[in-house]
Amino acid sequence: GTPVATNTFDISARGIGFYANKEFKLNSQVRISAAISNTENISFTASVVRLQLYKSAPVEYLVGSEIKNISDENKEKLKLFLQEINIYSLLDKINLDHVMDIHFMAGYPITLKKMGKLQTVGRVLDEYTIKNLLLNLLDDDGYARFMKFKDINFIITYKEKRLRFNMHLQQGKVEAICRIVNSKIPTTS
Repeated sequence: GTPVATNTFDISARGIGFYANKEFKLNSQVRISAAISNTENISFTASVVRLQLYKSAPVEYLVGSEIKNISDENKEKLKLFLQEINIYSLLDKINLDHVMDIHFMAGYPITLKKMGKLQTVGRVLDEYTIKNLLLNLLDDDGYARFMKFKDINFIITYKEKRLRFNMHLQQGKVEAICRIVNSKIPTTS
């Protein structure tokens, strides 16, 4: 049929969930082209495995699909993209000892504030990667609030630490500052 641009609400190595304005039949085949960077798309076919009435204007349905046919090259690109937008995979690669804040800014590597000094980690992340990494942390309600107010505060837990995020728009780009708070309350002897 006619190509339609839409947003996704979930993506994995097995499938993709997306918003739709029309009803899809279960097991119908769809061709999906997904952006994995500012300049690169991957394409594959998928089978519709779930359809849920959503009715949040202008979207009417949530559609879940399972990847059926994807080239080895696009499968590898998808795998790398998913690792890059997974906050837990990213945090596993960072030594968080003595880190107070983590800055997520488009066009820069992840920046750590450690003992009052700034230190960069990894490669420069483009606007698209940062946006997906951060928006991936929000549930539907959080996403709706962020889209309305362009700013949101929330907490996630990672190992024995709590990460308090302030996600916001800076010059039209999604960015965040994350304060690291130990989950364990220090005891006095």
